[in-house]
Amino acid sequence: MLPAALLMMGLFGVGRALIATSNGPYQDYWVPAESSMDPTLGEGDRISVRSDTANDLRRGDIVLIKGEDWLSPTDAPVLKRVIGVGGDRVRGAVDGSIEVNGHAIREDYLHNDPAVEASSFEFDVTVPDGTVFVAGDKRNNSLDSRIFVDEPGRGGLRPDAIVGTVVAVNGDSLAATTAFTDAGLPAAAFEEDTSLTGTRLLLLIGGIVLVVGAAVWLLVNLVRRRTSTSR
Repeated sequence: MLPAALLMMGLFGVGRALIATSNGPYQDYWVPAESSMDPTLGEGDRISVRSDTANDLRRGDIVLIKGEDWLSPTDAPVLKRVIGVGGDRVRGAVDGSIEVNGHAIREDYLHNDPAVEASSFEFDVTVPDGTVFVAGDKRNNSLDSRIFVDEPGRGGLRPDAIVGTVVAVNGDSLAATTAFTDAGLPAAAFEEDTSLTGTRLLLLIGGIVLVVGAAVWLLVNLVRRRTSTSR
């Protein structure tokens, strides 16, 4: 009975570790039509969102924002990119270009259509502490923080308004942009770590040890029984 119990416990540990690795704090969503994150994210794309990153957002992260917040009058979740964090001074021009703390940011992920204006206004804002400043990659068609720079919150978005960070698109890891670090700013965009860590690693190792131990015990006893019978 003991080895059977150990085998079951081991399989349970391995299973829990694998489930935690494949799911964990992740949720899948589909990008709606007319996404303001085009061309980075297009209509119908399946995105994986990690929900435990809202308090550790970095410049360049793509975030899913709760629908009931001011950025979504239809109550549908919306996608935007973090272009400034608390304390940053963000300046924008009508051509869609931005500066963060005096550093010009080359955003090669932007939607560029020479037939339309990238942005209809200039802005200059210092992002309130404890918030992030967001914008769509399709700057000429995005309701985002830039619209609210003259409001009391200065366009800043609180962590509790954010579902999480997009880490994968259509099953493939989302490459982190280097636009902000290339400009000399610290803190690269969030990079997903799919390795086993912490409790998940202990569960996996412990489960494997129990499974192997139980299997060896059963094998040894089977050999002993056959040897005893042959005598």
